[in-house]
Amino acid sequence: MPSSASQSSPTPKPRLLYPPRPFFSLYTMSRKSIVVVGGGAAGATITRILSSKIDPNTTSLTLVTARPFALHLPAAIRMTTTSEGKLEDSVLIPYDSLLVKNNGTIKVGRVSAIERGKEGRDGSVVLTTGERIHYDYLVLAPGAEWEGPLAFPDDRAAVLEHIKSWRRKFENAKSGIVLAGGGAVGIGTVFSFSYFILIWLNVYFIFPRLEYAGEIKDAFPNKKVTIVHSDSQLLNSAYPSIVFNDYVDNFDSLPIKTRSGRHVDGDLVVCPFLGYKYIYISLTNSDHR
Repeated sequence: MPSSASQSSPTPKPRLLYPPRPFFSLYTMSRKSIVVVGGGAAGATITRILSSKIDPNTTSLTLVTARPFALHLPAAIRMTTTSEGKLEDSVLIPYDSLLVKNNGTIKVGRVSAIERGKEGRDGSVVLTTGERIHYDYLVLAPGAEWEGPLAFPDDRAAVLEHIKSWRRKFENAKSGIVLAGGGAVGIGTVFSFSYFILIWLNVYFIFPRLEYAGEIKDAFPNKKVTIVHSDSQLLNSAYPSIVFNDYVDNFDSLPIKTRSGRHVDGDLVVCPFLGYKYIYISLTNSDHR
């Protein structure tokens, strides 16, 4: 019989001391990404809740917002009318305390498109800068864009100048102010209140919901305010000089004339009617991953 020394023994398989690909690659591939578009009341609230629930080891969270701060719109009506109370110090709310234990990322930028992945299960949010943010789960809460005093820019310095500009317009209006629209923003309710719960700061803010007609008369009691409304009835009959069943089409020329040809005293037209448009983001298929 052949000796044991002459017998061939099987070659041992080499041991893998490291994974076949870098660990960080496996870690990144296994994580799911949640992207929330819109930092208003809905988007910020969703982001706050998600940041308190998700495990950062398995899920990433990104809030994409056009401004580095949130705006409290009911209080912004008062803020753009008068400097009393310096509401700009509290109405422009930073996102510093939004994320629970900093679990997530705040990305300041505007979304120009959303591109679906090859299989339609994920995709990318495309910013106006061209940057793409991958998502596995997407929450759309882009809000709305308003006209007139509530058409705030994105930059903080520009917002502060916008506020000052409208305060000057209201203050400098001599013969009267015309509100085009007698809805909630235009006419408001003098003695009602809106309650806004700032959940990420755990602070309760209470602002009088006077809206523009009430705010103007409160800040400038001697100014004439006229509401031009297309319906036959407002919320109540507390306000004088109301033009019913008519419209104001030209906001930039004087004298102010309604669609039916009626002349209205005033040298400033404000547009607090339903003057916003919903923001639609197009969905396109793309091979970008």
